[in-house]
Amino acid sequence: MPDRIDLGMNVIGEDGKSPFFDRPLTLERVHSWIRRHDIEEPVVEELVLLVNKYPNSALSSFVKNFDTHLGKARENATKR
Repeated sequence: MPDRIDLGMNVIGEDGKSPFFDRPLTLERVHSWIRRHDIEEPVVEELVLLVNKYPNSALSSFVKNFDTHLGKARENATKR
């Protein structure tokens, strides 16, 4: 079980930003981005619950701090 996940955001565009942030983030985009990772389903469900608490304006913060949220989601999944 990996402790960290490669977010795949290492491709930098001409402006120095990741292409993931080129379009406005929506809850649906973040949900599908989470599901594309090779993560156990109970942890994915916990991540979805966590991101659902974020307002749209803070979704990029969730993505940038994904490793922290992943640890919390794993912890929550083991408690259930």
